[in-house]
Amino acid sequence: MSRRFVPPCEPYRPPPQIQELLDRQAEKRKLKRTAQLPKRNWIQRNPRLFQIGFITTSMLILFSKPLYDIFIAEPIQEPKFKKDGNGVRAQSQPTSA
Repeated sequence: MSRRFVPPCEPYRPPPQIQELLDRQAEKRKLKRTAQLPKRNWIQRNPRLFQIGFITTSMLILFSKPLYDIFIAEPIQEPKFKKDGNGVRAQSQPTSA
């Protein structure tokens, strides 16, 4: 199959009067908005960022006590226990000088 060579042709240009009318119509369309969009709040414009922020904040509030205990709080000394002869654990007396 051989292709025939088709010389390129210029695009159609309407007569000046019609082109002028088309230009005026295009200007009118630019000036007038076709649809009135409702205002959207920040949450609707950024749903993924809102979800990530909300979940992160909620988790930090929920786990604030364990996180504080793990990373910030001073360790508490556990009471020392010793076994009695009966196998019962009793608190040992603190040694005083």
